[in-house]
Amino acid sequence: MIGDLAMRLLQAVVAAQVSTTSLPPEKTEAVTCLAQNLWFEARGSSAKDQVGIANVVLNRVANKHYPDDVCEVVWQPKQFSWTHDGLSDRIRLNTPRERQVWKRVVQISVEAMGGELQDPTNGATHFHAVYVQPDWASQMRRVIRIDDHIYYRPHGRRIVRQG
Repeated sequence: MIGDLAMRLLQAVVAAQVSTTSLPPEKTEAVTCLAQNLWFEARGSSAKDQVGIANVVLNRVANKHYPDDVCEVVWQPKQFSWTHDGLSDRIRLNTPRERQVWKRVVQISVEAMGGELQDPTNGATHFHAVYVQPDWASQMRRVIRIDDHIYYRPHGRRIVRQG
């Protein structure tokens, strides 16, 4: 998991953005975790794909088979490749482009947490990049492809989030 100091710095940046929205300040940690996930899973993707990935996390939070907390879903062992790939989990914002992308993934995270975004995945709880073939995919219903990600949900089940 990201170091305490780095996490506090990220949360401070996120808190500044959250403070300009209607989200309560106690959602800052969840927004940070969601934004981290978007950064590592889809920072080079379109906003629609990033919204899709945000919705996968929120659909899991709403699903009884997963934790009911955004950070617990993101950091659940072996659910998102970046959390266990052995590479640094440090978000680097050294260039104007990196800062622009970070601002966008935080904004998407804020809007997703506030229930302001439509779910382009129609209730997906899983996704993978097009260049991998995970074993679990054959046991799921394919919902949509957005950019280089394919989204799935369990057969016969659709998550409908409240609020």
